[in-house]
Amino acid sequence: MLNPLNRVRGMKDLYYGKLLGGVGDLFEEGIPEDATDPMGFVKRVNRQMLVQAVLNADSQKRDVTPAMKASGELRLSGELVAFGAWMVRDGMPGAKGRPGPAPDTQRLMKVAACAFAALEQADRTSATRSAEAPPITTKDVVKFWNKCFDGAEATSAYTANLRSLRHILEDYLGQVKAGQVLFQGQTVQASPRLKRLAEAIDTAKSGQGARTAPVAATQASAPAARGIAPQAAATPLGTAATQVGSGTPVVAIPETFDIPLVYSSANKEAEYRGGVAPPYTAPVLRYRIEPVQPSRPGSQVRADLAGRVVFRPTHRIAGTVSIKALIDRIALIVKTRNCTSDQALRSAITLAGANVHVEDRTKIGAATDHHASLPTLPISEPTGWNFAVTVFDPRPKMLRTILDTIESCSGIDGEVQLFQLELSVDLYPHKKLTPQDALQIREQLVGLMQRHVWSAPTAFDVSDGSAPRTIDQRQVYEEAGNQRTRYVFADAKRGWDSDRAIKEPDVRLSLLNAKPGNDLYLDATIYRGHMNGRKRTNSQHKIGDRRNKTKGTFLNLPGGQRRARIEVTLTSLEALEEAGLRRVGDLKGYKFRSLIRDLLVFRLPTSDLDADEVNRTIAQMRTRGVYGVEFSQRAKYLEERERTKPRPRNTDHEGRGLVDWPEMNEQVGRALDQLHRQWREF
Repeated sequence: MLNPLNRVRGMKDLYYGKLLGGVGDLFEEGIPEDATDPMGFVKRVNRQMLVQAVLNADSQKRDVTPAMKASGELRLSGELVAFGAWMVRDGMPGAKGRPGPAPDTQRLMKVAACAFAALEQADRTSATRSAEAPPITTKDVVKFWNKCFDGAEATSAYTANLRSLRHILEDYLGQVKAGQVLFQGQTVQASPRLKRLAEAIDTAKSGQGARTAPVAATQASAPAARGIAPQAAATPLGTAATQVGSGTPVVAIPETFDIPLVYSSANKEAEYRGGVAPPYTAPVLRYRIEPVQPSRPGSQVRADLAGRVVFRPTHRIAGTVSIKALIDRIALIVKTRNCTSDQALRSAITLAGANVHVEDRTKIGAATDHHASLPTLPISEPTGWNFAVTVFDPRPKMLRTILDTIESCSGIDGEVQLFQLELSVDLYPHKKLTPQDALQIREQLVGLMQRHVWSAPTAFDVSDGSAPRTIDQRQVYEEAGNQRTRYVFADAKRGWDSDRAIKEPDVRLSLLNAKPGNDLYLDATIYRGHMNGRKRTNSQHKIGDRRNKTKGTFLNLPGGQRRARIEVTLTSLEALEEAGLRRVGDLKGYKFRSLIRDLLVFRLPTSDLDADEVNRTIAQMRTRGVYGVEFSQRAKYLEERERTKPRPRNTDHEGRGLVDWPEMNEQVGRALDQLHRQWREF
C-alpha cells in the first residue's frame, strides 16, 4: 500500500489487487522508489496505475492477463511494462540522440502511467470512442498522479516531462515497428494504447488533429516492417532520410546490404572459373539486418546483446550445400625394433598402396616445416631406428595397413605417437545444381567462409623467435607471379605487435584508425596462427590438389570437386595430447567436434542499433569479416572504458560483438559426427 493514511487507496489496493493474481512478470506490490531493481520499479508503477486508476467494479481477471496476444500485440496490462523495460531498464536502445541532460526515466515512467490512465479513462467513459485520440495535458498528469502516487506538483512541473515523453514514445514505437522490442521472449508487434497516447499528447501540443507521418509509421494495421530504420520505409545506406517534423537529415539503417566478391586479377578469375562456360553471375553476398533473437525459444536475449542487431546472410544452406569432413594429413613418430632406413620403409608402404613421406629423425637437421616441432634426439642416437612418417589422405583401413607394414618390415617399439593432424572441412555446391549455379554457390561459400569462420585469439601461440604479428589473420595470394601476404589490419607504423595485444594503447589505436582494408580475394588463402605454430587454421578456394611449386606439380580438379575448404592443423606432441590424441590409437572413435571448439566456429556479427555503428560493422565485414568486427568492437569498448571515471569493471571478452551461426555450425557438426563414425572402424 503506497500511503497507509489514504483509506481510498488502501481499499482499492485490497479489492482490485486480488484481480491481479500472482502475475509476477507484470506486477509487484510496494512503493516504486523502494524497489531494488529497475524492473521492480516498473512493475510497481504498473500495479499502482491499474489498481488506483484503471480497474473498476466491472473489471475481471481477464482484463489484466495475459500480457500479450498470440499476434504480438500487447494488452492493457503489458504495455507499460514492456515500455518500462525498454526505457528504464535497457536505457532506450535505438532512441535518437537529443541535446540536453539525460531524462529522469523513473519520473517519466510515472508520468507515462498517469497519462496512460487518463487516456484509458477518457476512452472508457466516452459515449462513442473517437478515432482521434482525446488530448492529454499536464492537468491530466496531475489529476492521476494524485490518484496513483504521492507528491503531485503544479502542472508547470510536468510540461517538459510530457514533451520528453512524446519524443521517447515516438522512438519506442519506431523500435516496435522495426521488431526491436522483445517482451516475455516474444517480439512485440503492436502497442496500440501507447500509440494512441503518443497521438493524444501530440494533439494537446498542437491543438490540431492527430499526428500523421510518424504515427502512420506505427499503425497496428500496417504490416510489420523488416527494416531497422524507424522511418515509414527503409532508406538505402548512404542516402539521407528526413526525420519527420524536424527537417534534420539522418542516416538510415538498411534492411539489407550486399558485399561484392572479387578475384585478385582477371587471370585468377579465369583460372578459378575454368571449366564452366559463361555467362557468369557476378558473385555477391547479401545480408539482412534484424534484431538479435534469443538462442532458444522462450528464453531471453543475453544482457550484452539486448537492443542489438545481427547481420545474417540470406543464402540458403540446406539443399544447396554439402559439407564433408576428413583427415587430410597426419604425422607419426615411430620407433622400430630393428634397424632399417627411411627409403626402405617408404618403399614398403608405397607398395601397400599408401601415399607417405618418411624421414629418419636423425637426418632432419634444422627443419622449417612441421618436423621442427619434434623433440631433438640425443646426438648419440644412431640412424635407422627413429622415424617421422607423414601420411596423406589417411583412412582407417589404410592407416592400419601402414602400421601393419611397418610392423612386418622392422617391428614397432612402443607407442606410435601423433605430432601433426590436419582436419579439413569441405563445402561443396549440391550435385543437383547446374555448372553455372554451382559456380555461383561455390564463390559465395568461399566469401562466407572467409568472413564468418571464427577462432579464439588466445588459441594461437607465438613460435620461438617469431614476431607476435605472425599469428594474426592475413590473406596470401599471387600478384605478378609472386606470393603476397597482406594482414587484414595492415598498419606499418605499429610494427610487429599482434592484434590480440589489445590492451596496448597503440594497438587499439591501430585497430580503430585502420584504413578500410583490402578486398578479400576469392583466390586467396586466409590464415590464422603461425605457419609452424602449435595451432593454425586456413580457409581456401580449393581448385587443385598435390600443388608443389618446387616440383612443379599440380592436379587440376574437375568442377564437381572444386570447393571451399577450411583446414585446422595441430602440430606438436603437446598440442595433440591436449586435444586427447596422444597415441595413434586415440583416433578410434574420437569426437572431432571437440577438436574445433575454439578454432572453427561460424559466427555472425552484431552491432548497436545505431547508423554509424551499423556502417562500421558493414565496412568490417567487407574486408575483414567477423575477425575485424570482434577486434574493432573490443578496441572501442576498451578505449571508452579508459576515458570513463571512475573506471568500470572490465567486461571485455573474446568473441565480443559476435553470435553463433547455428545453421552452419550444425551442418559442420554433422559432418564431423560422420567422420567420428568412420574412425570407429580403426
